[in-house]
This record gives sequence, structure tokens and C-alpha cells, in this order.
Amino acid sequence: TFGGNHLACAAGIAVLDVLEKENLMYEVNELSAYFIAEAQKISQVKKIKGRGLMLGLEFDFEVGELRKKMIYEKHIFTGGANNKHLLRILPPLIVKKQHIDTFFEALKDVLQTL
Repeated sequence: TFGGNHLACAAGIAVLDVLEKENLMYEVNELSAYFIAEAQKISQVKKIKGRGLMLGLEFDFEVGELRKKMIYEKHIFTGGANNKHLLRILPPLIVKKQHIDTFFEALKDVLQTL
């Protein structure tokens, strides 16, 4: 917390309670493993970086055009990075397997057009 702010402390405790009650960390680990397994099936992905659901897919080309097509054609926002070959992925902790499947379907479609 910042300077022992009471509101920040209460918010932090509430977040920890939700993480525990909803078993979110177990789910994150399961979905992270699923995401990585799906990413490994794509030949253009050269490296997978990150931890949990904060992940990056590294390609052997700059991903600027890929990111544009993902947002404009598939309505999927991905993050940028200083590494211009890295596609950042940071879904919410409540993401479901079907959302990851949708992401990879879109990614495969876009990769075919590049």
C-alpha cells in the first residue's frame, strides 16, 4: 500500500480474498499451460515468453502488421513491446478456454494473410 492508506489496504485484502475463494491461481496455471500448448502448435511462433497469463509470442518478423490485423479484422487487442517481434498477451484472470481458442483461431487466420 502507499503510506498505509486504509482504502488501499481494504482493496488489497478484497483482491486476495477473491483470488483464494475462486481458486484463480489454479485456473491461471491451467490456462497458461493450455495457452502455451496451443502456441507451440503454430510454426511461426519462435519463442514463448512470460509467466502465468502474462505471455508473449515471439516471431521472426516484426508484428506491427499482425497487431493491426488482429484489432481491425478480428477485434482482438494485443499489447506491443520494445521487442518489435513480440506479441504481448495479457488476458484477464477470468479468461476461459473458449476465449483462448478464439484468440488462436484469429491468430492463425491472420498469419495466413501475412
